[in-house]
Amino acid sequence: MGDMSDKFRHENTTQSHHGNTPAAWTTVGILLAVSVVAGVAIVIGNWWLFFASAVGGTLVALLIGKIMHVMGLGGPRPPRHSPAEVQPIAGDTSEESSTVS
Repeated sequence: MGDMSDKFRHENTTQSHHGNTPAAWTTVGILLAVSVVAGVAIVIGNWWLFFASAVGGTLVALLIGKIMHVMGLGGPRPPRHSPAEVQPIAGDTSEESSTVS
């Protein structure tokens, strides 16, 4: 593959941060803590704590992550392109590749 295909591949990448954002790290950290609490609850045989932490803690973590994302601490939103704006990969001249089904 030449430089041209790499250029197009890089330009068409929608998420270059790969989840490396404060919102993602916070969500994963909370989920890790919830998993530890749920694991300890299983070991001591406290089933109500297990279900409360597993269900409630997961919902809280997801809610906090979404709030942080909306506040702008998540990754940048990928631009939405119409099919006419999308550039074909170098060397691809077929009409089928440029149409969206």
